[in-house]
Amino acid sequence: MTASIAALVTAGSSTSAAAEPCELDEPTSITLNRLRSYRPTAAELQFHQTQMTQAIRLAAGNPKYPFGAVIVHNNGQLMAEGVNKGSLHPGYHGEVVAINTYVEQHGNSGWSNTTLYTTGEPCAMCLGMIAWAKIPRVVWASSVDTIARSGIGQITISALELAARSHQIYQPQYLVGGVCAEVMDLIFQNRPR
Repeated sequence: MTASIAALVTAGSSTSAAAEPCELDEPTSITLNRLRSYRPTAAELQFHQTQMTQAIRLAAGNPKYPFGAVIVHNNGQLMAEGVNKGSLHPGYHGEVVAINTYVEQHGNSGWSNTTLYTTGEPCAMCLGMIAWAKIPRVVWASSVDTIARSGIGQITISALELAARSHQIYQPQYLVGGVCAEVMDLIFQNRPR
């Protein structure tokens, strides 16, 4: 039995070495290019900025880890909000708290009519949850790199790449970063440590 396990491990390691872990297959590349090419209209950008102020307001309540998130209906109605509660549970990022609150208040449906706004680029865990919920639009302020430079450890994979690599289960309309970044970048930079 030990010999057969060793043979499987050896065979598995030789086959996995053939593929580079960072290679993108064609569907992933196509999805990534589509997501990178999206540009909001002036009216959409103004709407995004207005909604982002709600997420920034929430983030102000947690100055050491200023991650706030809101889920907004297409008509502008606030559907749920969340702020980072990582001190209570490692998975309670702002986006996760907002998604959980949405489900508690509205059930696990209606996602196609929503946009999630968050003060920081979603991490791998949060983007995974967003993908499984199939939230079609995601907007954030500060990039994962800016957050990392502020001293908050990050998994430094872009949300765009994560979404593209999730193309089999998730085809978002768009993901937009940098909305109100001029405000949030300073907040992250000057946060208490």
